[in-house]
Amino acid sequence: MAKHSLNNVSTRRTQFIAAWREHAPEATFDGSTLAQFEAETLEQISVSLLMETAKAQIAGLMMDRDQAHAAMNRKMVMVAKAVRGHLEYGEDSKVYRAMGYVPLSERKSGLTRKLKAPTSPAVNVA
Repeated sequence: MAKHSLNNVSTRRTQFIAAWREHAPEATFDGSTLAQFEAETLEQISVSLLMETAKAQIAGLMMDRDQAHAAMNRKMVMVAKAVRGHLEYGEDSKVYRAMGYVPLSERKSGLTRKLKAPTSPAVNVA
């Protein structure tokens, strides 16, 4: 993974170009003139900018997906409520169960009775 951010690399590129233009505009370093260096490094900056744009698009698509999932969930809840209220099907039907809900006839009361903890007899040490 790269340690350099787009802003840092872009700033360093600008610094290199400014120094080169100011102090040695006619010099050739590493087989490149200033114009060649600018052209060669522009592609890397362009690719980085494309990647940043793609990241922003992905973030937007993820938000769109989340909103679509929320809308789909609301729709499924409304359909389930419609099945519950339907005279022919209702909340005790195969359709309701197949949708992942517990039919009325299979529901438990929810009543729980807590067991009293047995008290241990006090031991008298003499």
